[in-house]
Amino acid sequence: MLKDFLNLIYPETCVCCNEVLPSGRKHFCMACTHLLPLIETDNLDTYKKLAGRIKIISAYSFLKFNKSGMAQKILHEIKYNHNPELGFHVGQQFGDYLGKANIILPKDGFIPVPLHPKRQSERGYNQAEVIAEGLAENTGSKVHKSFLIRTKQSLTQTKKGRAARLDNMLECFSLSTSMNLKDMHFGLVDDVITTGATLEACCICLEKAGVGQISIFSIANA
Repeated sequence: MLKDFLNLIYPETCVCCNEVLPSGRKHFCMACTHLLPLIETDNLDTYKKLAGRIKIISAYSFLKFNKSGMAQKILHEIKYNHNPELGFHVGQQFGDYLGKANIILPKDGFIPVPLHPKRQSERGYNQAEVIAEGLAENTGSKVHKSFLIRTKQSLTQTKKGRAARLDNMLECFSLSTSMNLKDMHFGLVDDVITTGATLEACCICLEKAGVGQISIFSIANA
């Protein structure tokens, strides 16, 4: 009764269009669910952005990112409006989408791109981590939250070239597990791919530890 009463005063609205959602529906209205800018699983744009820079066997993004578009609104809500539940939900949707396309997920689980502890403390959670947990929900996969750690915050990447961006990011990550990772296959998870420098730095760190295969999963590709 209390939940119903609060819903009358503060009704849940659609993340994308702000329409009031009917009882029992979460995050997206029916219309926006059908309008989500899905990226076809056989589209190679995400893979091409990273291939040749790092040794990956596959790369998938869920949504196409456009400025002021639906993907940007979703990511903003997850990262800046304290909505980890939305991150988990979108991760689930992404996992379901990959499952329907018969995409084989990494056998040894997912590794979320880490936040610096200060940033994570301010936000209260790591958005890549909740997305990875959603991805793993229906597959029985593990999420390895502490394999990678962020040891320092990156300096601004504005006006930096590709090489300078990578040098900046390589100093930010380290491995924190003593587990033998040789010949394992992990999925590296992030919220959005822009230049790819962060993922490249994480992959180099994992490769040095002997990880045999790496796949990339992101909610959006910009």
